[in-house]
Amino acid sequence: MAADHRPVQRHWVRRLGLLLTLGFLLSVILLRYTTYDSVIVVGESMSPGLQENDRLWANRLAYRKAPPRRGDIVIVLPAGEDAIEIKRVIGLPGDVVVVSMGQLFINGVLVRESYLKEPMQLDTWPFPVLVPDRAVFVMGDNRNFSRDSRDFGPVPLGEVRAKATRVFFPFDRARRLVPPKELSDLPVLRPHEAGG
Repeated sequence: MAADHRPVQRHWVRRLGLLLTLGFLLSVILLRYTTYDSVIVVGESMSPGLQENDRLWANRLAYRKAPPRRGDIVIVLPAGEDAIEIKRVIGLPGDVVVVSMGQLFINGVLVRESYLKEPMQLDTWPFPVLVPDRAVFVMGDNRNFSRDSRDFGPVPLGEVRAKATRVFFPFDRARRLVPPKELSDLPVLRPHEAGG
C-alpha cells in the first residue's frame, strides 16, 4: 500500500504561506520605517488641494539623489519649531521671490496660481528674498492662513524631511500629488544666472 503524502504536503504549503506572509509584513514594516511616512494634514494651510485630516504618503528618500523641484509638496521641520509643516516649494536656490500687491513673482515673472484657495490679501512683505544655496522657499496654498517661509524664512534642505507623493485617505480624495504646471514650467536658474 502506498504511503499518503498529503499531510506532509499540506504542512509545507502552510509553512510556505506563513513564510510569504511574514516576508510581506516585514517588507511593509521596513518600507514604513526606512522610506515612507504616513502624515496627517492638520489645519487649512494647504487647502483646497489638501484638506484637514487627509492622509499622505511621504517619501523620506526622495531628495537623496535629486533636489526638490518647484511645486513639490514637502514635509519640513523648521529650526526651532516643534511640529512639522506641510508646504509647497515655491523658490529654489538662487531664485528671487517677491510677494507684491498680493501676487507672487519668481525671478521677476508673475506666477498665476490657479491652485490657491483664494487670492492673497495685500501682503506687507514687499522686499525680495534671494533663496540661499541649499535651501528652498515654501508657502501654503491657502496663503491667507499659512505660516510659511514668509514667517520663518527659507528652509535649509536639511530641514526638508520628505516629499509628499500621494493622498491615500479618504479614498474618494486618493490621488498622486503632482506639481502644478504654472510652477514646474518656470525656468530654473543656473548658478551664474543667480549671481553665484
